[in-house]
Amino acid sequence: MTLPIVDSSIAIAWCSKSQASPRSDAALDAAMNFGILVPTHFQLEVANSLWQLERRNKIEAAKVDEFLGWLSEIDTDVDPTAQTATATLILPIARRFDLTIYDAAYLELALRTNLPLATRDDALQRAAEKAGAILFSD
Repeated sequence: MTLPIVDSSIAIAWCSKSQASPRSDAALDAAMNFGILVPTHFQLEVANSLWQLERRNKIEAAKVDEFLGWLSEIDTDVDPTAQTATATLILPIARRFDLTIYDAAYLELALRTNLPLATRDDALQRAAEKAGAILFSD
């Protein structure tokens, strides 16, 4: 096993057990053992998704706060490339695979580092397969 790139869909599954899967559970094991690699927007994207769940009364504020505190304790390497290479590296991937910029940043990171990408997002998974990225498997 190795350091995975984890997208927000996997992290949300760690907090919301109704979204958990064998892949998210295996990614959690890898994260606890090896840490994770993420693009710069990861924390904001996770917090936004949890806030949306909280606003829809799907999760309590205290659980969101507790989870975000716990998540900050995972050994997390943040790759700063998206801050400087959005137009040259990430936008072309978004265009090629019809992804959001956020998802394209995960795919670009996976392609550049050759590390496995853990995602529950179907469009991102299909794009990663087409691009030849390594997908994290359970």
